[in-house]
Amino acid sequence: MLCTLFALTPTQASAKHLTLSTLEGLSITELCGQVVSEAYSKIDVNVRINLYPAKRSLSVSNGGDVDGELMRIANAEKKYPNLIRIPTSICSMSSRVYSKNPNLNLEDWNSLKPYRIGIHRGHLYALNGTQGMQAIQINSNESMFKMLDADRVDVIVAHVPDATRTIGQMRLKNVYPVSPIISDVKLYHYLHKKHQDLVPQIDTALQEMEQNGRIAQLAEEFLKSVEQLAVRRPSH
Repeated sequence: MLCTLFALTPTQASAKHLTLSTLEGLSITELCGQVVSEAYSKIDVNVRINLYPAKRSLSVSNGGDVDGELMRIANAEKKYPNLIRIPTSICSMSSRVYSKNPNLNLEDWNSLKPYRIGIHRGHLYALNGTQGMQAIQINSNESMFKMLDADRVDVIVAHVPDATRTIGQMRLKNVYPVSPIISDVKLYHYLHKKHQDLVPQIDTALQEMEQNGRIAQLAEEFLKSVEQLAVRRPSH
């Protein structure tokens, strides 16, 4: 299923237009979308962002059906050679293990070997981290927490903003974050090779945003908004 996240239109009528694909169901998409769209507006490019299931998103971006991928971890270009990674990171993605056991102690990915693990389908970092383990790919963040609550898995791995939001929305009282953070990876924007001429321009724009603190400011605002949503409770 395809849906459009948003578009940012520069004032110039002659602006170039790009369509980017990205994963549906991730809170961090909001932040990365803001960063990338603002960067493109600096070079007179209008961005449209379409949401897809994880594998489908990479398929359409690598195949050239769209102009690039909004955000992925480093080295995605090794498996998808038609994509060019923009060198400057657009945001960071922190993930934790969540469990119903408040006393669970973990050190790293290897500590998960004895457990049944729920991971989000198509998330490369989790697939890599749980390779060879009892990992079950689940289609949505909400479904992962439902399976954990029903004891169908022992632990799940989730992005911190998504988990914070879901725990609040589902009003889960017996699910606990496990320390330390199991994964903290930088995310990068990718362009299809047909737009290789734009790579130095968009990287320069992102470098400027990084150096003047704009990316950090957008990240701080995003995290505050997630925390505010998490404490809200549905009315009855």
